[in-house]
Order: sequence, then C-alpha cells, then structure tokens
Amino acid sequence: MLAAEFTVEMALFITGNPEAGQILSLMTRQNAFITPLPDGVSFRFHHMMKECTQRAFAMLSHEKQTDFRNRYGQWYESRGQFLQALAAYNKALNYDAALAVIQKDAGILLASLSPEKVLAFLDACPTEILKNRPLDLRFSFCSDDVSPQIRNSGCRTGSYE
Repeated sequence: MLAAEFTVEMALFITGNPEAGQILSLMTRQNAFITPLPDGVSFRFHHMMKECTQRAFAMLSHEKQTDFRNRYGQWYESRGQFLQALAAYNKALNYDAALAVIQKDAGILLASLSPEKVLAFLDACPTEILKNRPLDLRFSFCSDDVSPQIRNSGCRTGSYE
C-alpha cells in the first residue's frame, strides 16, 4: 500500500525516519524514480519504483505491515481524508479505528462507497467492537440492507429500529 502522491511530511510520519526528507531530495536529484510534482511539495513514485517498493513491503512481517497501514490510516484520518483512512484501517484489520472514521465521516464521503462494500466490512467486524462503538447507519441503508452482524450484535443503529 503506497500513496499515489506524498510529501516529505507524510514520508516522515509513515516511515518514522528522520532522514526521509534528505533521502527524497537525494533520490530526486539522482533521478531515482521519484518525481517532484509541480506544486513543489509533493512527489510521485515512478511505476517501476512503486512496484519494487510494494514487493519490499510484502516481504515485511505482518506486524510491520499492520503498523505502516495504521500510520497511513492515522495520516489520512487526521487530514479528513476518510475514504483513504478507512481503506488503510481495513487493510490493517483495525476495526475500531475504521468505525471511528465511519462515525467522523457521518456518511458524507462514505455515501460514495457501495453499500455492499460497507456491509462486507461490518460483517467482518467483530461483534464486541461493534457493541463498543454503536453506529448510526441512516446514511444509506434501509432495514433490508442492514448487516446480519449488526442485526445480531444487539447494537442499536437507528436505521432499522
């Protein structure tokens, strides 16, 4: 999982490497498959570098991958980019954080997702987490669409009561 575009600030946050800025600067000067964008702040990986980086990521331990995915989620969530945050938390299987994003979004951006995708996530979410974070799912679901996981969890959602 890599961002399509990124800044030095994002690279610092995601990697935790205090030298991320210098590394990006060096790679850009050496034409090492990272391109600065016209805004003067953002960068983009060349598709070959992105593929190599994704392969290296896949070789990391599950714990490391989860840590990076959660950092991506935190980065996007803190900037109100809830769809990207939700995708990162889903990949990390961080259901609690994903549900927090759903609540913060209040269905505004999530309305662009297919109901099947949201319901599949809710079905995968452990019942205990759902019980600890009740949701108001009025934003696009009717009683026939409510996830069986939610219906059976005893959670009150306001959408099918």
